[in-house]
Amino acid sequence: MSITGVKGFKMNTKISIQTLESSEDIREVKGILYDTYIAELGWKPWLENNQSNISILADADGMYMEDDFGQHCEWHGIIVNKKICGVFRSISFENIELRRYLSSSLIDGLPNTPFEYNRCAVLPEYRSLRGMISAIGNFTIEHSLERKCGSIIGTGHPALTGTFLRQGYQSIKTFKYNTFDENEISLLVHSNNLV
Repeated sequence: MSITGVKGFKMNTKISIQTLESSEDIREVKGILYDTYIAELGWKPWLENNQSNISILADADGMYMEDDFGQHCEWHGIIVNKKICGVFRSISFENIELRRYLSSSLIDGLPNTPFEYNRCAVLPEYRSLRGMISAIGNFTIEHSLERKCGSIIGTGHPALTGTFLRQGYQSIKTFKYNTFDENEISLLVHSNNLV
């Protein structure tokens, strides 16, 4: 997907999404998660209902975020100009994180045993790139379709919600992970027309 006219980037900047394999790349994106969710947004998930066992760790490269699902997922890097500028991950149906926060009957009743896509974070200087959100949504649909299943996303960001709805996702529920969360999370599903 090519984008044009974004201040600070060359014309035809290409956004690509790649599944990360190296431990160095995965460690780097866990740092982006810390910078976005903890440092910037002020997440304090350990205060209440930390069903994912989110923790903050440090090493020689700085602070990073870890949880129970970090070893049971695929990490996807958002790449611009050969630089990892963002991340999200996919979790197969048997390990869906949302199962810890929502009723099992809701999750088990979803069509096509979906992959869950979560922990999306993009470095601030790349967030306004035209096509960024669409690239993420397109990847989730294609990734799950290759696996002959649907996809599920929980997001509290209105722009993400709007883009995903335009791409064929359906909103099935809103909820909050914690009572002190400011925004409700929209639970979005895409069946990939496999039903």
